[in-house]
Amino acid sequence: AHILSRAAAAAVLLLLGAAARADHECLDDAPVCLDSLEEGGVTRLVVSNATARPWSFRVAVEQMTNVKPDGPLPMRAVLEAGEQRTIGTLMAIHPSLPTRWKSTWGAAPGSMLARPDSAWRYQMPFGGSDERVLSQGVGGNFSHTGPARYSFDFSMPSGTPVLAARAGRVVSVRDGYQDSGRRKLRYDEANAVEVLHADGTVATYAHLRKGIRVQVGDRVGAGQPLGLSGDSGFSTGPHLHFMVWRRLAD
Repeated sequence: AHILSRAAAAAVLLLLGAAARADHECLDDAPVCLDSLEEGGVTRLVVSNATARPWSFRVAVEQMTNVKPDGPLPMRAVLEAGEQRTIGTLMAIHPSLPTRWKSTWGAAPGSMLARPDSAWRYQMPFGGSDERVLSQGVGGNFSHTGPARYSFDFSMPSGTPVLAARAGRVVSVRDGYQDSGRRKLRYDEANAVEVLHADGTVATYAHLRKGIRVQVGDRVGAGQPLGLSGDSGFSTGPHLHFMVWRRLAD
């Protein structure tokens, strides 16, 4: 199974025969789905995204018997919020004979078509006039590794205003956590806001204090308050984790 992110569980469908049928599979943690609609020797593979953000899809088809796809494999697509689309079609080579194939799929939040605007200059993601220490920067050996390599941690007292560094639309809010620590179970317990920008990149503001001020779907301008800094999740002290990222294909 091709799993495109920690949050994206893979689903596998094994489809047999040429009779009319439909199969429906969704990720465990998001309303992101693949439907296989088969009738008369033709199967449409339909992907849907019922979230408030773009998702990247990948569908691999293998072990094909008496089947040919209508395009290159694997099938790929980026779906915007609320979008549903046929990602590809499988056709029986000989309609009177049985067909067999195996479909493996995965999906992850973010657009693999995003092209960052390298000329853009971001504002600082926090308010106040006091100097702040960059406690962990690019390639920090504590937690800034892998996909989070190009992140910044700014140490600051809990309760410092966290401001949007660039205009965009809020696509994710995680709120309600208060505890912190270095145990791995804290990874997904950081209060955070994610903002989608015009070029398809996403900014993450993490470890916020409980009581975030924005909601999914809100449009925010540069400098607009998102919440207050805190010490939630995988953290050793009050700080703001800030990064801008894009989804990579596969």
